[in-house]
Amino acid sequence: MANDAMTRPSGLVRVSLALALLAAAPAASRASPYANDEFSFAADLPEHYRICTNEPHAPDRGFVLLLNGDDCTRTDDVPRISLSLSYNASLQHRTTLELAQHWCSPAPATWSALRISGTRLMQCARPRLGSLEQRMFIGLRSQPRRWFGQWTVVAIFVQCEPSAMPGCVATVEKLIRNARWRG
Repeated sequence: MANDAMTRPSGLVRVSLALALLAAAPAASRASPYANDEFSFAADLPEHYRICTNEPHAPDRGFVLLLNGDDCTRTDDVPRISLSLSYNASLQHRTTLELAQHWCSPAPATWSALRISGTRLMQCARPRLGSLEQRMFIGLRSQPRRWFGQWTVVAIFVQCEPSAMPGCVATVEKLIRNARWRG
């Protein structure tokens, strides 16, 4: 059930990132302060995008920005940017390069200019979804010992019409400039 009871504050919205957002039933949140203490991560988003998050009772799994439309129950096959985090990538991958080569395969992974508080991201093209072009940015960050996992994966999935991809990537660049690790 969508959570549309929130009011729209002025300015920017704080949201968090987490992996596997699309696996859970999302709820809608137009604008609300949102902090992810588990991953200690935050980003400021312009409020003119529809932001889809999990229901309050579900694990904190981040958000999807809908670039067109506002139906948070249907986020798989529409233009969107999803930002997410997950734990324990070091069980399989010890570097961002290894991680990106695995997640991007068979497409080649290349270093991008994007960084989140010092965490450098790699990028790759993903297979098309119908008419939508897909691109992924991914990075690996070591966590302090107090964390459950030793490593955190940050992944940004961009899905847009081919002609709109440069604008979508520019939106990601803007979001990343305001993203930060809080611990």
